[in-house]
Amino acid sequence: MKNCNIAILGATGAVGREMLNVLEEYGTYDAVVPVLAIKVLPAGLTGFALAGMLSVMMSTADSYLLVAVQTCVHDIGKTFNPSMTDKREILYSRILSAVLAIGALLVALYVKSVYSIITSSWSY
Repeated sequence: MKNCNIAILGATGAVGREMLNVLEEYGTYDAVVPVLAIKVLPAGLTGFALAGMLSVMMSTADSYLLVAVQTCVHDIGKTFNPSMTDKREILYSRILSAVLAIGALLVALYVKSVYSIITSSWSY
């Protein structure tokens, strides 16, 4: 089912790329699917489509943030300090969640292309 969803999204992006002047208007093809939803769908369905896209992004970002925090605090922190209490671990998790979220926001604001972020992350 996941491959089917990827194929549908890819086909939607390809159709939107050919139908709209996204590159000329926005400078990147990253906005093809949202622009297609805004320009083609009626107002009510546009809201549902954009809310669905936002929920997918938030769910994915939440999962990545949770994994990063737990890796740092539980796996690395508990290795160096095995006697860390649960309250201390929760405190560190909350602080690191805020720090990593702000760091991700700064990266997202200053790096303009998704492709450059992906190539940078894979190069490490």
